Amino acid sequence: MECVEDQNGGKSKLKIVIVVLIIFAVMGVGFFVLSKLKTDESKFSIDYRIQNLAGIEDASYGQGLDYQNTFKVFGTIKLENYKSKKIIIRAKAKGEYNNFYVPIFTVIDYTGNGIYDFSMSSFYKNGVQWVTRIDDLIVAEA
Repeated sequence: MECVEDQNGGKSKLKIVIVVLIIFAVMGVGFFVLSKLKTDESKFSIDYRIQNLAGIEDASYGQGLDYQNTFKVFGTIKLENYKSKKIIIRAKAKGEYNNFYVPIFTVIDYTGNGIYDFSMSSFYKNGVQWVTRIDDLIVAEA
């Protein structure tokens, strides 16, 4: 009878070891997937500055209804996966009241190092800055 109890106890210990190994395997896969997601998010970097051009633009297309102080955003985007390409970029810009996508026109990586220089317009309307920072990118090959 003692042998039977030892065998049952051995089986339950084996089940516990298998369950623990499965848990560690699932955790390992989870950490691997999370690390991959994190590296994918960091495949671009943006450096930019907003400069006051000290100008006024009529945003109502010549009707004189909506004058805005013009600012210009100058920046550099580094993309590790897009080198020596002609690409179209849209940036998700953060405004005071909402998020919106701002188109940046086609840019070309002339040096082949994945660095794209760009400039785009940014406006102040009634003293409220619309484009304050660039949060996200949408990239497409042109």
